[in-house]
Amino acid sequence: MNTCLENLANVATIVLALFAVIGAFFAIANLWVIRKKYRYDILVSITDQINNREERRNRAAIHSAWSRSNWNGIDVGENIFSLFSEVWEAEKNKNQISEEKTELKDAIEETVACLDKIGYFLMERDKALQKETPIQIWSIANDLWNKLGTFVEKRHGDRGEVWGLYFQKLGQEAGHKMIEWKSKK
Repeated sequence: MNTCLENLANVATIVLALFAVIGAFFAIANLWVIRKKYRYDILVSITDQINNREERRNRAAIHSAWSRSNWNGIDVGENIFSLFSEVWEAEKNKNQISEEKTELKDAIEETVACLDKIGYFLMERDKALQKETPIQIWSIANDLWNKLGTFVEKRHGDRGEVWGLYFQKLGQEAGHKMIEWKSKK
């Protein structure tokens, strides 16, 4: 009788251990699904953010300023810094300034803020997302870093601001991603 109870206890222990292993497997699988969904949601959010109407308008304003300006061979960052200084000075002294300059300054600030936020998620928060990020995001970041990077770096040095730090990291990585992508074409 004692052996029968021992055998029953051993079977119960084995069954419990089996349930624990199966439960652990399902818990790990569930965590993997949750992590995959989390990454998908972040990528959708990044795509939505960079493609929303306001950000598209901001990028259009920046591209338009580049195409109209004769900035070839001139330190573009210096010109943007001058624009910002002029707008800041006018705002401080409550002077009039052209709406176009104010809108361009705002477009640049909003674009840098948007890409800084995206850079935080891709470059700091979850680096594994970089592999899943669509090439279009890297292309936009690379293009804008090429246009605004000098200004962002100059603003770090001249004003001592930590402004656009994650955009800087994103833009530099985007340059590498674009070279890599073009070499695969």
